[in-house]
Amino acid sequence: MSHTKARVLPLLVLVGAATGWARGVHADPLTLPPPVNINGGPLGTLSAQGIVSGMWSDSSAPNGSNPRNRFEASNAFVILQKTTGELQFYVQAGAYAFPSVGVPRATTTTYTNLFGPVPEAYLKLVPNSEWSFEAGKLATMIGQESTYTYLNFNIQRGLVWNDMENAVSRGVQANYANGPVSAALQVSDGFYSKNYGAVEAMVGYSLSPTNTVSFVALVPDRNTPSNPTFTDANAQLYNLMWTYSTGPWVFTPYLIAMDSPASSSAGFTGSAHASGAVFLASYSFTKRWSLGSRLEYATSSGDAGSANSNILGYGPDSKAWTLTFTPTYQDQGFFARAEASYVRAVDFAPGSAFGSLGTNANQFRIAMETGLMF
Repeated sequence: MSHTKARVLPLLVLVGAATGWARGVHADPLTLPPPVNINGGPLGTLSAQGIVSGMWSDSSAPNGSNPRNRFEASNAFVILQKTTGELQFYVQAGAYAFPSVGVPRATTTTYTNLFGPVPEAYLKLVPNSEWSFEAGKLATMIGQESTYTYLNFNIQRGLVWNDMENAVSRGVQANYANGPVSAALQVSDGFYSKNYGAVEAMVGYSLSPTNTVSFVALVPDRNTPSNPTFTDANAQLYNLMWTYSTGPWVFTPYLIAMDSPASSSAGFTGSAHASGAVFLASYSFTKRWSLGSRLEYATSSGDAGSANSNILGYGPDSKAWTLTFTPTYQDQGFFARAEASYVRAVDFAPGSAFGSLGTNANQFRIAMETGLMF
């Protein structure tokens, strides 16, 4: 998750590919103010940043007994890092929420308990300009949407992010970058499972400073059981991403395929599959105003009797599509944004969709988020 300019490619997302993949590369819609430099004594110069924000939402046809309205803290972070020298580190601590369209909302405490009050922290060794090595709690390289609201075009994440992608892993990672070519290899616990048999790999190529393609694959142990952060924690993921920036436009579409194999050890009597296509775009009207958008389609299939088959949450063999628009205003460290999202579930199992009885195929949600970054 990068913390650079939102409009210039909210990080020219994959120019990160030309300079190295420290963690997952994602698009930032918000521009964090310059960090405060701190004298760390024997550690050298340290950089500190922070963000505090709150979010409110109102949903038509809420999921089951989920409340229609909810207010919560979306981010309350302090970020401390060392970005110079051969030995570096990164620590992000605080509380957070990661709301997603089409799924029940939870409290900030519930979200924070998933990855703990320090969701990301790692040591980094940088022996030269081409290689770097990391160890600790690392962000995934899968997908174009980040775990935290302030790092995305939209306030809420999409269904594909929520139902198919991992977010944080504990492990080690090697990164390589030379000219337009970049690569990374991570050995970790995949879906935060404590089963350290997962391998995540990325290769990227920058066609130009504003035009990059990359491919990421995650292959965990097929016997990895479910955990509080993800049901299908044995799922293999294959992800193709493209990032392009031109003038006021930033485009970050991606495709993803998911396969959760049968495993008696994991409690899955059959296999399950899912795929998704996500189109993300942002347009900057001025230095302060921008509009983020997301259109996505997801489909799933699997044995209805297996515990891993309900990937989208709307029943085995269900499908869904979503549309989201997020106008954003930022003036230095202050930001405010509104959002309108729509979700339609298709071929859902009775009782698994929206409304108190789970029989409504559609859900519309409005949301607002505001905060301060420093």
